[in-house]
Amino acid sequence: MSIGKIIFFSGLLLVIIGVLIHFAGMLNIFKDNPLDLKFTFRNTTFYFPIGTSIVLSIMVSLIIYILRKIL
Repeated sequence: MSIGKIIFFSGLLLVIIGVLIHFAGMLNIFKDNPLDLKFTFRNTTFYFPIGTSIVLSIMVSLIIYILRKIL
């Protein structure tokens, strides 16, 4: 595999991730996910984004799968 191909697909991957993050922010995909855990005790709040982690893991896995098929 040539270095030019690696640089091209790395840049393409960064653009795709940037677009996904931009539109995810506009659509509020990662806000108020029902699978995220939020505990509030007196003056302390603990937030564990397990649902968001699962969504991001699936998205990254799909991107890697597509890139492996292309390359």
